[in-house]
Amino acid sequence: MDYFRVTDVWYERIGGKVGAKVRFEKLSLSTKSWWAAKGSSAPVPYHQRPEIQAEFNRCATCQTAVPRIYNEGWMCLQPTCDSFWKLHGFEPPVDLTFHANFIEARTSPDPEVVPHHDLVPNLLQTLEEDGEGVSYSRIAWKGIVCPRCQKCISRKYWHGWKCTDELIPMSGKGETGCTFEKMLTVQPVSLRSVIDDFGLGPLKRAYHFDGRFAIPDIDDKTLFPYRKLTYRIPGVGSITHFVANRIINSRPDGPNDLFRQLQVADLGLRRYPLQHSVVDSRPFTDAPHEIMRALGRLTWATERAVAGSGDAFLPPNELLMLGYFEDMKIGYHDDGESSLGPTIATLSLGAKSVMSIRMKYKYYNGLSKTKTLLKDDPVLVGCRMEAERRSLKGQLANGEIDRTTYDSLRRKTLQKGKCGEAPIEIKMELNHGDLVVMHGENLQKYYEVNESPKPCLIKETILML
Repeated sequence: MDYFRVTDVWYERIGGKVGAKVRFEKLSLSTKSWWAAKGSSAPVPYHQRPEIQAEFNRCATCQTAVPRIYNEGWMCLQPTCDSFWKLHGFEPPVDLTFHANFIEARTSPDPEVVPHHDLVPNLLQTLEEDGEGVSYSRIAWKGIVCPRCQKCISRKYWHGWKCTDELIPMSGKGETGCTFEKMLTVQPVSLRSVIDDFGLGPLKRAYHFDGRFAIPDIDDKTLFPYRKLTYRIPGVGSITHFVANRIINSRPDGPNDLFRQLQVADLGLRRYPLQHSVVDSRPFTDAPHEIMRALGRLTWATERAVAGSGDAFLPPNELLMLGYFEDMKIGYHDDGESSLGPTIATLSLGAKSVMSIRMKYKYYNGLSKTKTLLKDDPVLVGCRMEAERRSLKGQLANGEIDRTTYDSLRRKTLQKGKCGEAPIEIKMELNHGDLVVMHGENLQKYYEVNESPKPCLIKETILML
């Protein structure tokens, strides 16, 4: 890694087409390169080096001066010239070799040509930890260079950086990890800085529902002062959105207090590798007071939402906490691990976010992205080619066609039109203090969720195992 400048750009004929090649030269000729052989001497100062320059010839056809690049001979490298890419009037060989003078030539240092930044920026030196929200800003969750061992360190911990990650085993026998760590002094982000409302939440939140998405049932009385919005997906489940307001959020130990307390509490938050399926967990008996208060709110919402569906309430026994820094988000996903129960609830604290819910690709299209037909097609309401798929499934169930014919007709039907991602079915604006309960065994199986938050946002999700 280093800074380079472009010294030459030329054209060649490659595979019957014209393409450009570029020669780069290291900007600082006085420093030793990282690719230099171990134990090699420092570079000779430029003014003490022998002057080596590439050979130049002028094309007799286009009068352009061009350097000699290859040992095999000089060629015109202007693609508009009739003599372009010809060696003594003929096509050059494929396996050309570079001329030594072209490779070894060096450009004299120019004091006006300097890099924009240091190659190894000292991010830690520029972070003002006393500033509100600095530790959660986009620049603060970028990587740093360890001042001890010079290794690049990504921000994996909520409070800062550690050079050695205990989740990654040492590669060499007897290797010891660098002990450097830098934990930031967390200055909590204030609600005022992440909430756009004139007050910290309205007395009653007004909603305008977009007709392109599902319209919920609205209940302003049953759980007042919460506003209860219920979305129903036929044959799949329901999603209940508990809309908070200023009265709810400002109560002692309510969402306003939780937002601040959870930012500064040591909850062990960190980023895990994608392939790492086991995360750090603690029993509820060891959980901080703030976590248990959040669990209480989520349990209350879950019980009310499930009661409205007529199903039996199962108390939650797992809580997952997520913290978002600036510009962080989670793409479409589901929480449908095989060991989970039918209900998942979420508490949103801090900045506004938008939760979008859509049918998974294979259930919407009837086949996977590798064109494999669904073994058991549920034919969900709103899926692609719904009427045709439902008719074929009925014929199979009635014995009018056998399985082979059913699969053949399905594939022929699904080839009509173009497959693509399902349109968003439900779109919810989640504000500070809001709760969402997703209930139904098939909801996580057939549907996926995307959330696009603004900084700073804390999410707590409970799951039933």
